[in-house]
Amino acid sequence: MADERSPWTRLILVLILFIPVALLILFYKGVDHRFDRVPFQYDIVENGDTAFHALPDFAFIDLQGDSVHRADLANTILFLSFFAVEDDGLDRTTVLMGNLQRIFDNIEWELDPPVRFVSINTGDSLAAIQAFAEARAHDAEHWWLLSGNPADADRIGGTSLNFPEFARWEAGNPAFTSQTVALIDKSGRVRKYYVATDLQEERKMQEDLITLLRLDYPEDLEVIRERR
Repeated sequence: MADERSPWTRLILVLILFIPVALLILFYKGVDHRFDRVPFQYDIVENGDTAFHALPDFAFIDLQGDSVHRADLANTILFLSFFAVEDDGLDRTTVLMGNLQRIFDNIEWELDPPVRFVSINTGDSLAAIQAFAEARAHDAEHWWLLSGNPADADRIGGTSLNFPEFARWEAGNPAFTSQTVALIDKSGRVRKYYVATDLQEERKMQEDLITLLRLDYPEDLEVIRERR
């Protein structure tokens, strides 16, 4: 049986099939995708200068009792947090560590990425921190649990990094867990703050880490998996 459709009908059918494919190719190949950089965190001081929030020098000890200094984290991207083992019986520590763990598990640690998780304790004993780490099968190589003088934790979290919780805490008070986490770049400057006990913020943390790698350190991008 002869095809009785007119040439115009055939042309319209071809266009209907071709146009979506052409638009898809144009979107992925012909559009210059743009991403916003993860911003720096800063204050404008009285003389008008910009004061960037940055990680200062410090001296703490790790789970093995060895000294750790700021220089040991040079050229490293950090997720920096402050925690207590029990936090007065509240569940902030459990939620914070759980959310951070999900991000931690999506990193290809076998590739030795320039990324570390650093959690500074606010006043527990080294023995209590070691027991805490053992109970959660902690990866001490890539996630550093540090302890020392609570006044130094207060100086870093409050004075240097401006975590809001430190405005209400003094080093002589019981140890506490901060809900805030900072993303710090290789130069030591804070790029973003998060309320990391919030699941939506946890998702944003991984997205921002990928953005930071893509735009600032593309050579290291392969170390982070797509979210699972």
